[in-house]
Amino acid sequence: MSDLPLNVNGKLDRKALPEPHWQCLSEYTAPRTPLEEKLAELWCEIFQLDRIGVHDSFFDLGADSLTAARMVARLRLLLGRDVPLAAAFEATTIAELAEHLQRGSQLDPLACCQTLNTAAARHEGEPLFCIHPVLGLSWGFAGLGQYLGKDTALYGLQSRGLDGQAELPGSIEEVAADYIFQLRQIQPSGPYRLLGWSMGGIVAQEMARQLRDSGESVGFLGVLDAYPFKLENGASEAEVALGIIDFLGLDAARAPASMAEMSDFLCREYDVLNMDIVKGLQDQHSNLLEDVAAVIANNLSLLQGFAPGAVDVPMHFFQALDTARSESIQHCPSVWHDKVAGLHVHPVNCHHQAMLEAGPLAEIGPQVAAALLSGLREAS
Repeated sequence: MSDLPLNVNGKLDRKALPEPHWQCLSEYTAPRTPLEEKLAELWCEIFQLDRIGVHDSFFDLGADSLTAARMVARLRLLLGRDVPLAAAFEATTIAELAEHLQRGSQLDPLACCQTLNTAAARHEGEPLFCIHPVLGLSWGFAGLGQYLGKDTALYGLQSRGLDGQAELPGSIEEVAADYIFQLRQIQPSGPYRLLGWSMGGIVAQEMARQLRDSGESVGFLGVLDAYPFKLENGASEAEVALGIIDFLGLDAARAPASMAEMSDFLCREYDVLNMDIVKGLQDQHSNLLEDVAAVIANNLSLLQGFAPGAVDVPMHFFQALDTARSESIQHCPSVWHDKVAGLHVHPVNCHHQAMLEAGPLAEIGPQVAAALLSGLREAS
């Protein structure tokens, strides 16, 4: 569970929650059905609260994507049937989740485009499209929703091939074009709002470039600690692999000797097999780990051969101050200066790998919300 403020009785102290959580909690409404009562009991146990109203949001209470995965695992045991992890992000209150479960909705958590909050599920509000890191999954962005308000529809774009069915893309340009096609199914015209983490930041900048080349407007381009590879001749695969390990802050002594081994190494380091989302899907996707490893390997290959082009859109860059330097990857935000119309750097006291954890997200979320609001005002 997230590090939540507790009172002397060991219960959640609502008034000690960060302001975005406290202000978003609804006036208490008691459970009205047996299913809502079961959900309320489960949530009270998770958050160590005496009561939770049916309109209080799971994420406003302080949950993150890991808490959501654990809650869904408990819910499967409680109800004795499968509950898709996507339900926790699409239906974020007890009332919404009860309705969702009664409908028996089945969502595909490996699909390319994911709804990460209720506004997105209802096709309400202004979309913000979040692009995945090298792992290919975008569920980690769901915790951002607690800072954006109910008028922002949060969507996640994920790598193709996670289910082992789709052909893997051949270039970053191809990935960006595919994701533009996906977002246009939801939002036919701009201004578009994009946010990418790590590899996702590289893709988001390329999406902005392609959108502008087609005459579309981009209202927000946010990048979470994303840097292009250094395209240098002569570096061995072992040197490139070591550079990636340094950048990610992993144990250099166990670095793989080649890029071909990198995806398996990262799967082990990230403990992919024990991720709640992976464990919950393995019954339906027996080769999931192999498919995720193939996606990681392909994404790393695409990044090595890509040089960003320039786009006339300002970039909000969130820099992880604790990220290690690397001989293979750029490590200074200034690398983007001549690739965007303006560079706004927001330092964050965390490591690259931790940017979507609760603490760093409490720094990043309000700044993203402010930038989105500013963009809406300028567009109106």
